[in-house]
Amino acid sequence: MWAYISSFFKPPPASPSLQPPSRGSPSEPPPVEITVARFPVDGSPYLMTLKTTSELGGSTDQWLFHVPDVRPFWKSTEAWDLRDNQRLELQNGRSCDGVYIVFFSFALIQPENKSFPPGLCAVRPRGDVFVAKLQPHEYGQYAWAAYDNVSEEFLNQEFITRREYLRWSRRL
Repeated sequence: MWAYISSFFKPPPASPSLQPPSRGSPSEPPPVEITVARFPVDGSPYLMTLKTTSELGGSTDQWLFHVPDVRPFWKSTEAWDLRDNQRLELQNGRSCDGVYIVFFSFALIQPENKSFPPGLCAVRPRGDVFVAKLQPHEYGQYAWAAYDNVSEEFLNQEFITRREYLRWSRRL
């Protein structure tokens, strides 16, 4: 009888996809290949494939558990350590709608990035900027970020191609 009564006071079981790793499960997400948009300091944006890494250090993107490995492009540990991210939501009724994460560095040793639209980031980023897309549900097994591929249509959006940009805004 007591078991029956106490069952009303127990929290419901957690969703299996959002449970923390248990014994026998991996402690970090495996690397995955994703297509990201790269906004180089000295050129036009383009799509490229990168693998993710879970070697995050103490950065603000630990909540994702793994991020695109952009270290070869930033070429310094300081730029990797002084990185940040910003959420960008697109809702234009197009195939590129969704949630994106903008990865950038603010290390002063990196040159200022003038090719990235200033209206899409709260600060002027330094070094190359990378934009990754999350899947509609955003998180996968063990609450790790679930990435999707950035489409070519993303780079053809008016806010990317025009030269006069809007002021900073989180939603477009």
